[in-house]
Amino acid sequence: MGKQRFQLDQPTEGEEIARHFVRVWAEAVIRQTRRTREARQASADKLAGLRPR
Repeated sequence: MGKQRFQLDQPTEGEEIARHFVRVWAEAVIRQTRRTREARQASADKLAGLRPR
């Protein structure tokens, strides 16, 4: 059997909108995760500074 090549259809407007939404949502999730991580680290650093050595 020979190789078959599939031609991808052009995405519909709905698919383009969905991809855009998912991309924007994922970027927001990543930003929030970074903010949360930084806040937790800052809190841990602050607590570490308050502990007697």
